[in-house]
Amino acid sequence: MQRRKFMAMLGVIGIAGLARPNGDVQTSNMNFFPALCMAVRDQARTQNASISDDEIACIRYGCDRIKPTTHVELAFIIAVSGKGLRLKGLVDEFARRRDGQPAQLDDHPILELKAWARPDTHRLPVFREQLICLVQELSGMNATQTTDYLDGVLKGRENRQMADIACSQYRETLSPDELKRIDSIISFFLPEALPYAYCSTLATRAESFAKGS
Repeated sequence: MQRRKFMAMLGVIGIAGLARPNGDVQTSNMNFFPALCMAVRDQARTQNASISDDEIACIRYGCDRIKPTTHVELAFIIAVSGKGLRLKGLVDEFARRRDGQPAQLDDHPILELKAWARPDTHRLPVFREQLICLVQELSGMNATQTTDYLDGVLKGRENRQMADIACSQYRETLSPDELKRIDSIISFFLPEALPYAYCSTLATRAESFAKGS
């Protein structure tokens, strides 16, 4: 059973309580590649799942390119190591944006989600919680309505675009082109977005392995 399929069924329930808070907590400056591999392989074994060589290669590339020094950076590497996001250039884009270089993928300031205290992934919403907060912010819908909307988008039964559901504040302040760009960003990330709770839990395990505890 593939890890991504397992996570799609699992969602956030059962592991949210183990996740690190969303703040960008500093970790030691060390080589996290072996520890991240141990963490994801450990998790796969408990669920009778498998980790591909390509996934391990992406974790290695993420560690080499990002050189993680924060908990969120570790969680980000885990999130983008699966097949769906692996080939989309997100590791390089994360490093570019973090280092102050111009973005090459679709971007918008609202993706900062500052008011929602989400993990700072430099406006790359790889975590499901970030997408939920983004739609809540733009639409004014509650959490249940937002989850239902995104589930409908994911399964192809939701035809409403951001221009249809945006609240009056954002219809006035964002142009139709901006709303279309946000639709495109949601469509780009939604199919493979993992819960931050899951990625954070594995990042915590990796930190523990790296420290030898």
